[in-house]
Amino acid sequence: MIIYGEAFEFGIVAGLADKAYLLPRDVPFREFLEARRIYGKKARKRALEVKKAYSKIVKGNSAEIAFKFLEWYTSRKESIRSKKIEISNVDAENIVTYLELGRRMGDLIKEKFEEIILEPGIPYYGKFRYPDFIGMNNGKIAAVGDFKVYHRFLGKTVWDATWAIEFESYTLDELLARARPLTARSYKDFFNVLSKYAKLLFYARILEVYPIDVLVIFPQVYSKIRVNSKEHLETLQEKIRELALVLLPRNLGKSRGRIARSLDRGDSYIKISDGKIYLGEGEIGVEEEFKALPGRAPILFLPKFRGGWRRKKHREDIRKIFKKHDFIVDASDQGVGKTTTAIGLVHGMRTLVIAPRKKLLEQIMLMFGEYIDLTSEGNVRLEKEKTFYDVLEAPSNRTWQAHKKVMATVRDRDTELIPVTSDAFKYLREGSWKEILKSVDAVIIEELTNSGSSAIERLLGFLRYYSRHPNGVKVMVLDGSLTSPKLHLQAILDHLRGRKYTPSQVSLHEVEDPVVAEFSINKVSGAYYRIHLDFPLKFSILPLPLSSQIPNWALLISKAEDVIENFKAQLNEGDVMFYVDNRIYVEDLANFLAEKGFPVSIVHAEKRETIRGNVVGTSSIAFGVDLKDKGTLVVISPYRDYSFEDHAHNVEVFRQIIKRIRGDPEGKEYKNVVFVPLSSPGKESIMYFQTKAFINRVLTNRKFHVMLPMSSGSFYHVWKSRAPGRRRELTLEDFLREYYPSLKRILASAGFIVRPNFKLKLSFDREWDLPIHLRVYRLLSGYSRRFWVEVMPTPSADVRVLRERLKEKNPGARFLKSRLEKLPEDPKEVAKILSGLLTPKEIEVGYSSILMVPYSWGDKVGRIPQVTSPLKRVFVGDWEYFEMPVKVVNESGDEAVGIYASHPAFSRVDTVPIVERLKEVLSAEIARENVLFLPNVWKAY
Repeated sequence: MIIYGEAFEFGIVAGLADKAYLLPRDVPFREFLEARRIYGKKARKRALEVKKAYSKIVKGNSAEIAFKFLEWYTSRKESIRSKKIEISNVDAENIVTYLELGRRMGDLIKEKFEEIILEPGIPYYGKFRYPDFIGMNNGKIAAVGDFKVYHRFLGKTVWDATWAIEFESYTLDELLARARPLTARSYKDFFNVLSKYAKLLFYARILEVYPIDVLVIFPQVYSKIRVNSKEHLETLQEKIRELALVLLPRNLGKSRGRIARSLDRGDSYIKISDGKIYLGEGEIGVEEEFKALPGRAPILFLPKFRGGWRRKKHREDIRKIFKKHDFIVDASDQGVGKTTTAIGLVHGMRTLVIAPRKKLLEQIMLMFGEYIDLTSEGNVRLEKEKTFYDVLEAPSNRTWQAHKKVMATVRDRDTELIPVTSDAFKYLREGSWKEILKSVDAVIIEELTNSGSSAIERLLGFLRYYSRHPNGVKVMVLDGSLTSPKLHLQAILDHLRGRKYTPSQVSLHEVEDPVVAEFSINKVSGAYYRIHLDFPLKFSILPLPLSSQIPNWALLISKAEDVIENFKAQLNEGDVMFYVDNRIYVEDLANFLAEKGFPVSIVHAEKRETIRGNVVGTSSIAFGVDLKDKGTLVVISPYRDYSFEDHAHNVEVFRQIIKRIRGDPEGKEYKNVVFVPLSSPGKESIMYFQTKAFINRVLTNRKFHVMLPMSSGSFYHVWKSRAPGRRRELTLEDFLREYYPSLKRILASAGFIVRPNFKLKLSFDREWDLPIHLRVYRLLSGYSRRFWVEVMPTPSADVRVLRERLKEKNPGARFLKSRLEKLPEDPKEVAKILSGLLTPKEIEVGYSSILMVPYSWGDKVGRIPQVTSPLKRVFVGDWEYFEMPVKVVNESGDEAVGIYASHPAFSRVDTVPIVERLKEVLSAEIARENVLFLPNVWKAY
């Protein structure tokens, strides 16, 4: 374990070396500053020697690199324990990873300082303390920092261990507001990272320089706390001690004093051995066993109600704001009447309405009293010869190019309403914005932050242009996810001033109800408005064990009947809405309900059915779908052991979906909200408690605000078009994004595992040097025979079920059915046939594919875990971004779990290369200011 930290530190020093001075232990920091001529040259040489050694060490395979590093390490360190190191193959792989992660973090940190002093000795009562580094700017101390590796599982790869911990960023006030006692093991993980912050605050106290930045450097991220004064430092220290005591396991109450004192200097740690808990070497208690949940899960009530009078208040307030200002951000809750009020205000004005969903635009057109045909869809037919093809079967007499279609409507002066989807708007050339603002009187933008990253980018760009050339146009942004003027409005204004990227952020603070925040930006005056609207709800939690690829829907219905009165009757009446952000589950659940005779409709971004009966859908449900007649909402986790708490950045999606079922405006009747966490067998109790905490402390907490990342440069957008009737040869990206999920869902529901594989010759000239824990390779354009699909039967594989699934009316099912006239009864034979059918002899790889792989390789890959990459958050909500975990095989036959990803932006060639743009964005995500980066403390109870 210690060796991982040493590898990380060695890599960081190598990355910092060009600006670093590595001090000998017998040269105190202050003495070095006063006698730089004497010590400077030698200290620079020592730092550069590390860089030189690093360059030699990192050549070869994992075992060779690890051996060379250990040889170097043991020759330099005096500690006895460093002489007795035995490592496994997994240890070697981890060492390689930490060396590389350290080097990348070093490269990132050195850009922040003019000089970096490594291992500076700071005197304290006759002894020296040694922070890992001090950063200097303009000859003055700017920061003090330490390096921290968090890796608690021996014999586990970095992928399995470090990155699965689910660290998150928190403010101290947020932690104190949400904290409650943890289990001993969760507390150990939390305390051992928190103590690093305590240690650095102690160093800052010794240095007595203000302001000073305290930096903790992790492999994934670095956390910077700005300390403004001695008083501020003392407040931070007190809050850290308070936090440690609030989270302390209840059975360790007698150790409160020892815990608090240990954080004065941050020089202690907690360990657990043989059921005993130690602070340093002193025993402080015993570990209590986790108590499983007995019997059926209790029901949670949320009796809050802020009812119908608020709709009238909202309407009156927005009318006043509309008269006074040109730019209005209406962030009021769903159900308060944002759209209805806005349409009423622009009546008689020529209005451009932009919304992420066509269903919402259709509802707005009904309010306007006119209808414009927005339909451009058709059926798609999938074919295969040597490779895959598809054909768009649709009318050829339509205008299919978004730019021409929208601008033709803008120029038609007889059209009062111009409805445009966010996805279509992003294809408008920037030169058309001037013409639009000359041609319309008002613009309404619905659900700005839920339009997908590429559309958000264009909409923010349009708003920036509008703020500088308003031309008398009224603009209204209607988005209930913009919950805080302090957080969201400030970010929007930053983009209008010219900022290109705002990273994700979580904040916990009160917002007035209602709140009005007036502002002036560029050449427009504006106002932000928000009013809350809550209805009485009854929450239930029904953990569902998942032992196969597809949940047992019959068991789910049975469990729901136990806790929800008349649930079966509601299904018969079509009064239930199911939300699950997994298209495979969505379509399978919809098929199950249809087979049982329940009316059902599917809603997701790529499928737009007429909504009738029960609704099953992905996050598309949250936006532009009026479902106020539904009596019960069932929220299902998208995969096994998914923690709602760990994905708190999605909280606004859950809030928006819940508001779609509205509620009784008089507050007399409640509606049901059922959370169904899918768990591994035996983990139902854990998933119950995690979900309960999410509902209580995040979902229903009005103080909890989340801002997702937003870009307003020209980063995501790429021009493209599609002609009907023309046969299109599918690239690898097209096949995996548009057809693979449906094919996998069909086969998974019949008990077959589907696994895509890549065998690639990886060369470093194709590597993207991004600051993440994975190597990123762009796949070369051209034809590849190095991609294949494995289909394997599980013990529950059923050929009869597969035959039924092939009767479905979707491109995947029609394709399989046309190729599988007669299926053998043996699932193994069927799997072999399917593997051949889904593997092309060759397939074209476009420039928009990348492959992310670990820094080291293993022997064999078993089950592919449900892992995601850091890029997924950057492209959040963008349907054009696609990623999935895959097995990767190198030329030597070594295997690893990797992530395949594609997005049109990856093919961009312009003045700002995509790699540099991603570096800029990811660096903004990595740098966390004035927040603590800690293990997710909401996991255990």
